[in-house]
Amino acid sequence: MSKINILSAELSNKISAGEVVERPASVVKELLENSIDAGSTNIKIIIKEFGIEEIRIIDNGSGISNNDMEKAFMRHATSKIRTDYDLFHIETLGFRGEALASIASVSNIDIKSCASDEQGKRLILEGGKIVKTEYYALIQGTDISVKNLFYNTPARLKYLRNSYTEQANIMNVVNKLALSYPNIAFEVIVDDKILLKTYGDNNIHKIISKIYSLTVAKNMLKFKATSDDYKIDGYVSKPEETRANKNYINIFINGRYIKNYAIQNAITDAYGTFLMKNRFPIAVININMNPILLDVNVHPTKQEIRLSKEYELISLIKDAISERLSENTYIPDGINNVLRNKSKDYSKQLDFSNDLDKEFVAKDSPYLDSIINNISYNQRISDKNVEINTEDKFDNFTDQSYKNYNINFEENTLKVEEKIEDRYLSNIEEKNSKYTKINLPQLSVLVQIFKTYILAQAGENLYLIDQHAAQERYNFEKFQKIFSESKNISKQLLIPITFNFSVEEVANIKNISEKLNSLGLVIEEFGNNSYIVREYPTWIENDAEHIIRSIIDKVSSDKNIDILKLRHDAIAMASCKASIKANQYLTHLEMEKVISDLYSCKNPFTCPHGRPIISKLTKKDLEKMFKRIV
Repeated sequence: MSKINILSAELSNKISAGEVVERPASVVKELLENSIDAGSTNIKIIIKEFGIEEIRIIDNGSGISNNDMEKAFMRHATSKIRTDYDLFHIETLGFRGEALASIASVSNIDIKSCASDEQGKRLILEGGKIVKTEYYALIQGTDISVKNLFYNTPARLKYLRNSYTEQANIMNVVNKLALSYPNIAFEVIVDDKILLKTYGDNNIHKIISKIYSLTVAKNMLKFKATSDDYKIDGYVSKPEETRANKNYINIFINGRYIKNYAIQNAITDAYGTFLMKNRFPIAVININMNPILLDVNVHPTKQEIRLSKEYELISLIKDAISERLSENTYIPDGINNVLRNKSKDYSKQLDFSNDLDKEFVAKDSPYLDSIINNISYNQRISDKNVEINTEDKFDNFTDQSYKNYNINFEENTLKVEEKIEDRYLSNIEEKNSKYTKINLPQLSVLVQIFKTYILAQAGENLYLIDQHAAQERYNFEKFQKIFSESKNISKQLLIPITFNFSVEEVANIKNISEKLNSLGLVIEEFGNNSYIVREYPTWIENDAEHIIRSIIDKVSSDKNIDILKLRHDAIAMASCKASIKANQYLTHLEMEKVISDLYSCKNPFTCPHGRPIISKLTKKDLEKMFKRIV
């Protein structure tokens, strides 16, 4: 039988490092959090060889006192907490006292720090052991350099991805902290190139433009919400500015980036029918709350949390975003959307998050960054057709190539460009804040196109209306009204509808019967693997059997679906079945009826699934197409 041994401090630190220091980005995260907790207002991040050769963080924070320098590299040494009370009132990003010891155990560290009214001090550590100590002339703050990461744990190096992927991960960390702390000036230099520079002026909108592009910033809407327990502010994208995954949803609680499935869903649910299926918004949400309502001591990364009043927070976020979006309904400019989608928008492909296909992003990101930075600092070309030679390989992209884009990162130039960008973004924000709901113009029906679209005119503008989507929206709102106003949500059938199910489906139906009843769908067992429906919702008009079967299948496949979402999806399903189809001929009177019904809708712009109903083509668009104007 093996004997129980007490692990050495060196081995313990290496084991701890396996949790805390997963990759170079983990080191950047821990060191930046220390700088932020130290009250820094200016932080410079220098990366060499994707962080393996060197990660250097320079800040102007409070610094480490001479007496604490050696202690800082001991396990569980922290200035953030002292008692159980502190553990449940955490207001700092770090608190466990594991990071520096873990990082030091798998690297070589050179740290210089100076606290107020003290002489600076320098430590050099190799594999966690202090090999040199000296006093050092330094202004207040800390300068820490981590070199040769994982030099003594070569197995860890095998699990790192390529250099571009690791660089993308590092930028992901910095981007999120920059969004969370707009009062701090961040500068990121990777292999002697500036990849990000913020100014600590509390302008989140400007930071969004630097990280996600000016085009995205133009399409962001500011919102705020407060309750007794929460204060929320942030930006969400307009419905036309979406992505294929949730990686662009940034949630911060008390300055900490967190991952929370329920809050993510609240943000997307707030869009309702403005979002198409499998599309997600861009969001930057800052939540401030009493730390006693929050438990961050759940996961080593401190990104997973527990909330004691989660439902209240979710409702507040959802209502605030929904209300903000309701002020910004619009008719998309059809021809510009086509042109915009036709030319690749490289800025929208950049995603510095851990869950994306990093191989793709990393291959081109330095090349793309140069283009994005150039566009961000010159709003005159932001909406022009920027041509990019996609044949050029990244391998051939040298420092000389940057000169072709006239990017100047010298301080004076940046300040001038910053003022230009400030003015432009402030105009956008003012415009968005005044952007109010518009009404449909009085449309004159001209003709049906492809038996699918209605062409109409109002003044000098042409409008294309999707006939199916338009009637689907009308039916959806009509069925919703019936459901909310009717005393009886179901109607009885003289002849029940019989359904046959598999053994597995029968087991599911028994578990979901209550949810089905909440919709007005009363289903009863009727022999072996058979059920009959005696009552179904009053808003089901056509193809009842197919709709009922679809509802049962949906609830069976997603047992966690909430009643409100189930009701929405079921009504959307019924409205789709009851509507005019694409490729269906309509008379002139029938087309006018579709338009007339659309006028009565609260939201005449998107169908229940988020697709646009109407698109505009202006006289100016046509003149541009035929080169009458340039």
